[in-house]
Amino acid sequence: MAVVLLTNNSNRGQAIAHLMLRAGIDLRLVVVEDACLGQAPPNLFKVFLRNTFGPPYRWVRSMITMSSTDRNALAYEAECIKQSRNFVSDYITSLNFSGRPEGVEYLETTSLNEATVVTAVKKAEPDLCVVLGTSIIKPRLISIPKIGLINSHTSVLPEYRGSRSEFWQCYNQDYKNVGLTLHFIDPGVDTGKIIFQKKQDVGENPNPEMLRAVNTVNMLENYIPTIQSVLKGKVQPKEQGQCTTPTYKFRDITLEKRLKLYKRLVSEELNQPF
Repeated sequence: MAVVLLTNNSNRGQAIAHLMLRAGIDLRLVVVEDACLGQAPPNLFKVFLRNTFGPPYRWVRSMITMSSTDRNALAYEAECIKQSRNFVSDYITSLNFSGRPEGVEYLETTSLNEATVVTAVKKAEPDLCVVLGTSIIKPRLISIPKIGLINSHTSVLPEYRGSRSEFWQCYNQDYKNVGLTLHFIDPGVDTGKIIFQKKQDVGENPNPEMLRAVNTVNMLENYIPTIQSVLKGKVQPKEQGQCTTPTYKFRDITLEKRLKLYKRLVSEELNQPF
């Protein structure tokens, strides 16, 4: 049965494509969504400065107006991001492949909902589409595969739909829904029927970056057997219940909220009052 992968330009997207081929799945097409396509190549020195110190306005603001406590919080956040990226990269390296797999057709786009993408997916005639790390998919693409589209979401749905669930779970100190959900896609945001779920043990003083990294590894370990079960008709998807949390957007994560969260995490790490 034919499968199309809809993903982003990341090592996770490359890894899932390799894993699908390794498992003998008929991967007909990989569509890579990257909003930066067509832009001029980045200045590597500017990229280094931005990755090290953040956007210029943030660096100037931190030097002029931020307290040492605020600066320490952002430094701790940066270290958490570094450690989480290394955690995922080390796991992917252990799988013994890198880059894009050979022998698979790739299509790059700035948006999955472009007409060229819809045409290419229709031409591939997929029984199933697998989604990882993309923007919201519109109905005209959802309607193409015979079985449907599967998505990976890093929360135990129906709670914490939307972007960066782990940030809000840590911000709210609400850890009972930390984990992974694989679900069918419908026109809503993370509202489709549930296929697979796995809760995560958060341990002491969890930070959102490492929670997300562990969820990513859990996704890579469980996506392929879930895809195989769906293709064989061995799953019984279940409807989601009612949620009690909002559907979060990426823009909801403001600097003020980041500072509030990471100052608390730093204080807990040092065993000091917040």
